[in-house]
Amino acid sequence: MKSPDNSPVSVGTMRARSMAVVVMVMIACMVVIDRYKSRRFANSLWEAEDYVIDLNLATEAELNLLPGVGPKLATDILRYRETEGRFTTPEQLQKIRGIKGARFEAIKKHLMVRPAESKPENE
Repeated sequence: MKSPDNSPVSVGTMRARSMAVVVMVMIACMVVIDRYKSRRFANSLWEAEDYVIDLNLATEAELNLLPGVGPKLATDILRYRETEGRFTTPEQLQKIRGIKGARFEAIKKHLMVRPAESKPENE
């Protein structure tokens, strides 16, 4: 067998390359599975527990854990909050593209909006 530059390639080299490809594919699969399990576990926590976050204080990581909200929507929520100001009701989320109907219904039980003059309990 010859390589692209026309030099001979040994069987051992071909096996090593094949094994490297197999290992890389296995690692990629493990990463995908790990992310899937982490996301499912995080979402199951939100569904199993009565977690409630304040839309005006939530971080991107907290928003990302809401059922049906991924990194893109979490970023869109933060961007909306920065440009439009504080949320006054959870229903305002429906003004963001991608948060309508069933998706909003799934996350609204995890949302709250404190009045501007109210401070979180731990402060």
